[in-house]
Amino acid sequence: MLQPLAATAVRRKSHGGGTGRERNSHVIGSAGRWLIGGATIQSLGEALYDLLIPLLVLQITGSPVIMAAVFVVGYCMEIIVGIVGGVIVDRINRRTLLICIAALQAAVMLGCALLDIATGALPLWALFVTAAAIDFLVRLYLVADAAALPQVVGSAALPRANGLMQSMLSTTQVAGPLIGGLALEWIDLRGALLLTTVVYVALAIFVGRIPLDTTKVATNPTTIIESYKQAWRVVLDNSLLRRIVIWRGAFDFVIAGAFLMLLFLLQGPAEQSSSSVGVIVAIGAVGGIVGGLGFAQVQAAVPSWLVLASGAALMCGALASLAFARSSYILAAATFVLFGALSVVRRLLAQLFQSAVPNEMLGRVTAVSQLIASVVGPISVAIAAALSDSGRISILYIGSAIGVAALVAALAFGPLRGSDWGIRNQSVTQPNAA
Repeated sequence: MLQPLAATAVRRKSHGGGTGRERNSHVIGSAGRWLIGGATIQSLGEALYDLLIPLLVLQITGSPVIMAAVFVVGYCMEIIVGIVGGVIVDRINRRTLLICIAALQAAVMLGCALLDIATGALPLWALFVTAAAIDFLVRLYLVADAAALPQVVGSAALPRANGLMQSMLSTTQVAGPLIGGLALEWIDLRGALLLTTVVYVALAIFVGRIPLDTTKVATNPTTIIESYKQAWRVVLDNSLLRRIVIWRGAFDFVIAGAFLMLLFLLQGPAEQSSSSVGVIVAIGAVGGIVGGLGFAQVQAAVPSWLVLASGAALMCGALASLAFARSSYILAAATFVLFGALSVVRRLLAQLFQSAVPNEMLGRVTAVSQLIASVVGPISVAIAAALSDSGRISILYIGSAIGVAALVAALAFGPLRGSDWGIRNQSVTQPNAA
């Protein structure tokens, strides 16, 4: 059996960081700021990619079916990362890995732009190859980034670091589409691809400044398989981790489709103009920023299970409001609450693994913990697409609200009630989670 999470978190050793500070420091430090800055640049590149790829699909094919197929390819890559990504993260120096990921992303986008220049129009196969490569690399970066954060930040500073990172990522949700839109307006789609390439080159340079452990671990197929098994044992042998992984899988299933169809809802049944949609989405991103800024205080003041339950309850109300609201003000308020609550829920779930799992296993455990969400994601998206296509998108949001309400009840009346992994004076507690 594993040691209790509290003991594991307190006894975990530092594996690098290059700062020499004590692990109980409340200061994020320069290494942490470099890592958060890199995550912000990565998120900006991802936002540009998320804007450009759908436009390329529509430009080349005009087919929503092909668009859906591209998204499915992305989910398949997430599943692959869930299986092998954690082993990669834990077996390779994380700074080197982050640099390689950024460089490969730049190479893929540059190749896409050059192929477009050479042929005059990208072939369809190039879109699928680009989607597969970028989605794999994006997901791998997220796993490596989550594993590296507690490596460079003291455990007492994790809440502040997580909150700051969430605020910066939410900021890029506004800045990314804005920059991409201006690029498309001032240059063209090909130029926007080159701009995305420049962002990823900047990322590679930026993450090269992060001081991380340079220890090399010998890797072979046998050790890879055994490492993967170890990660599953970490999750399955601890009741709190196991229950949280199941809860998060169900949570992602009930909200994934609703988030994907948000723009369709606003532009279609909600009958909002393009400018109104942009403002509403920007307000939602501001909600994410506010949630990130308040995360450290919230997780310290309120038991973790209650934070999850409260955040999910707010999301439930927001989803129900989106199903019926047609007023721009109500839609904006619901979107603000939805994104703000989600940012707190996401960061709290990440903090559990960051504070409880040893650094040398964090990549693997993070990856396998996200595997359920990657598997159920396409199912949720398929259901959402079918309901939206048949004109029953309100049912989608009502169903999502009901599903989230059921998860709130599971927290309030199930075995997770009382669980707490909030960081207060460098303590991580885990009542009734043997």
